[in-house]
Amino acid sequence: MAEDEEKSLSEGSETVIRANKKSAKQLRVALKYVDGLPTAYTCNFRLANELSESMRAKIWELINGNMSELCANSSLGWNALDKQQELFDPLARYIILNPVGQSDQIAGYSVLRFEHEAEEDILYCYELQISPLHQRKGLGKFLMKLLEVIGRRTKMEKIMLTVLDNNSAANDFYATIGWMNAHRALKTQRTKAIPKKSIIRSYPSYWHDGIRLETSLWQLFLTP
Repeated sequence: MAEDEEKSLSEGSETVIRANKKSAKQLRVALKYVDGLPTAYTCNFRLANELSESMRAKIWELINGNMSELCANSSLGWNALDKQQELFDPLARYIILNPVGQSDQIAGYSVLRFEHEAEEDILYCYELQISPLHQRKGLGKFLMKLLEVIGRRTKMEKIMLTVLDNNSAANDFYATIGWMNAHRALKTQRTKAIPKKSIIRSYPSYWHDGIRLETSLWQLFLTP
C-alpha cells in the first residue's frame, strides 16, 4: 500500500486517529464486557511493534498453514511477502489467545486496524485465525464478540472483513453469528473496476485486470 493511501486510511478522521493512539492495555479493557472464553485459554493484546520474533513466527506459521492453499487455489493467489507486510503493518493490533501455561503457543488470533474509508470509520478485521487443534471450542465467536465491543468503545461505525468464496466454513461461520454478506445485499449493483488495494476492502465481489477475485465482504453495523 502506498504511504499516502495508508496515511489517509489511518488519519482520515479524528475518531480513527484517537483509536490508533490507544495502547494494548487500553484496548484490553474490552475484556471486561465479553464472556465466553474457555478457562483453558488466556487472552492477550499486542501492538505490531510489541511482538517478539518468536511470536511473529508463530503468527505466520498459523496463517500460512490455514490460508496458503485456499488462497493459492483462488484467483487471489498467495504472495507470502505481501501477506507478511500486511500482517505485520505498524498499524496492526493483535488479540492473541494462548493455551493456559503455554504463552509460547498460539491457539488463535485476530488482527485488526482502525481505518477511515469512503467517509466511514471502520474497524477492519484483517485476520481471524484459529489453530486446527483448537477449533470448535468457541474461540472464533469469542474473538468476534471482542471485536464488536472494541468497535463500539472506539466509536467505529461498522466492522468489516473479507472471506474467500472457497472458504465455505468461514462464510458459514459469519452467517451463523449474524453478520451481513454485502455480496448478496448488493448483488443487483454492477461491480466497478477500481484499484486493487481499495477494492479489496470496499467491494464484496470484484474484477481486477480482467480476473474476478473470489471474495465476499462481511460487515456488522455498530448502532449507538
